Amino acid sequence: MVNTHNLSSGLFAANLLKSKGSDYLLENPKQIFADAGYQNIKPRPLNKLGFALMNEGEYKNALTVFITNTKLFPNEPNTFDSLAFAYEKTGGKAKAIANYKVALSLDSKFKSASEGLARLKIK
Repeated sequence: MVNTHNLSSGLFAANLLKSKGSDYLLENPKQIFADAGYQNIKPRPLNKLGFALMNEGEYKNALTVFITNTKLFPNEPNTFDSLAFAYEKTGGKAKAIANYKVALSLDSKFKSASEGLARLKIK
């Protein structure tokens, strides 16, 4: 068993993906992280993991991580922006637009989300 207290939340999530799969991580991420002793996690480690997975061509796992991040941090525009970007890059235009709009609803001046919508030709 992995000693999760010595791992960043990103590494913990990566290990969960590998050992238990996407469905497990998406099921109840708040409880999973809390049970493993992660009480005050931040969105950045998971965001970095998601982009690392995208760079490796592991798009399904990247989407899982980004969705998990939105569940853990539903008030953080960057989590939705990153999820939108992943959908944009994997051909999920409608989901990309929806998530860019969520990011902008949380922060109307979130530049990256505005740029994403502009790339997709959405006002």
